[in-house]
Amino acid sequence: MMYAYSEDELDGLRENLNNNNNLPEWLNDPDVKPEDIRYNGDLKRKIF
Repeated sequence: MMYAYSEDELDGLRENLNNNNNLPEWLNDPDVKPEDIRYNGDLKRKIF
């Protein structure tokens, strides 16, 4: 399934993401290691 965004809609969504303070700080940390990220989902293979 594909979904196309209009430029105005995409800009609005990006602005919401930039203004959202509920995001974890480690998302903006360039030094974070993948093994330090807690993931509670399902993986087909182990990444580390």
